Formats: sequence, C-alpha cells, structure tokens
Amino acid sequence: NSVELALEVQELLSRYVKHELQLDALQDALDNLAPRLADLPADKYAVWAVDHADILFAEMLRTQESIPKAASHEYLEIIEGEAQRLTGMIDNVLSFAKAERGSEQYQFANISLNDLVNKVVRSMAYQFKMNHSQVTTHFCERECVVSGDADAIIRALINILSNAMKYSPDDKRITISTFVKDGYTAVSVADYGQGISADDIQHIFEPFFRAKGELAYTAGGAGLGLSIVKGIMDAHGGEIQVHSEKGNGSTFSLLFPVVNGEGENS
Repeated sequence: NSVELALEVQELLSRYVKHELQLDALQDALDNLAPRLADLPADKYAVWAVDHADILFAEMLRTQESIPKAASHEYLEIIEGEAQRLTGMIDNVLSFAKAERGSEQYQFANISLNDLVNKVVRSMAYQFKMNHSQVTTHFCERECVVSGDADAIIRALINILSNAMKYSPDDKRITISTFVKDGYTAVSVADYGQGISADDIQHIFEPFFRAKGELAYTAGGAGLGLSIVKGIMDAHGGEIQVHSEKGNGSTFSLLFPVVNGEGENS
C-alpha cells in the first residue's frame, strides 16, 4: 500500500543521507518502485505524490542530528524531483487509458506558451541536472497565447523533453523555442542526440512503438509518450511536426491555431 511504499522510499533516502547508498543506486531503486506505484488507485497515488515529498523530507530532518543547509536543499531536490518524475510516468498510463476509453476531458483557456515553458523547465530542473542537460530557451517577443488545456500541454512538453534526454547520450544540449509562424503559435524542442531513422519516424506516434537499437532498449519507458502527445495536439486542433535525421538530432514542434489575431511571423 501507499504507506509501505512511503516507508521504503524513506529508508532509501535515509541510507543516501548516511552515505550508505550512492546517488545512481538511489535512482535505480526508485525506478524499481514505479511498477508498484502504477498499481495504486489513481486517487491514492495522487495523494502520495503530492504529500509525501514534504513528509519524507521533514522526517529525514527530524531523524538526523545535523544536516548542513546545502545538503538539506540537495535532499529536498531529490525527493521532489523523483516524486515529479514518477508522477509523470503514472500520468502517462492514466492519460493513455482515458484516451482509449474516450473519456479524456480538456479545460480550454487562453494561456501563454512562454509561461508554460518556464513552468516545465522549472519542474524538470532535477531531471535536467541528473542528465547533465544544457537547456536553452528562446521566447518570441509577444505572449504567444494559445487556446488550450495547460495541464495537457505541459504533459506533452514533458514527454518530448524526456525523450530528448533519453536519446541524447553524448551531446546534452536541448533548445526550447516559442514562435508564431504561418497561422500557428508554436513551441519546438530541439536536441542533438541520435536522431530518428526515416523508417522509424513513420511509426513513432503509434502506441507502444519502440525504435530499434541498443539505446532505445536501455532508455526505458513504455512507448506511450509520443502517442499521448499526438492525442493532445489532435484535441487542440493543432499539429505535431518532426524534423530528424539519424545521427543528427531531432526537432519536435507543437503547432497551435493562433488566437487574438497573432498570425504574423515572429
């Protein structure tokens, strides 16, 4: 149950604090808990994900006699980062299940793509740090307003950025840009990783599709991310474009119909 999982995570973090567990081993152990989290009912998992980062951190501070301030910030970053990462994994499964049942609902409002990108970059700071990613943002001068569901667009961006990290084993640069062009308000994510073959690019939006190759095998994931992104863009009346070449990185662009007359190139 959720209490047992929380105790397991607490024990892992306690061992890390005591230097009995290296950071890589901690992350591997937390990865192994993900399938058990997937078995929790959605409402219980939501409570666990939201509440336990603070609870575990407070308990860790209580049980340790002396933790330097800098170290306490590091531990909190780990807890919150892992909670966010595991939440994203479960969100993908739940979102795919809803899409399959036709029960996915969206709450549309006018929102700023620039603001959403900033929010995503902040929320993924721990993952970028662990992956040694160098993330650069370029924003259009205007607000780049779209009509959309903020949570869904954030989920789409997280999936694309997660893939950019997974498939960039050497060159860790990632560039996120917002722009207005040809009747669309858009956000793009460019990486400098292994790229996608012409054969695979025809199938990447199919559920459970996994590209061939050793990196794809070791990268993990269920192969749901891009199919979820495609479903989100379809629901927004938008498009997703991919420009990629094997060995030369990939650029994914999410294109939304303009609102408020923002149709000029920018």
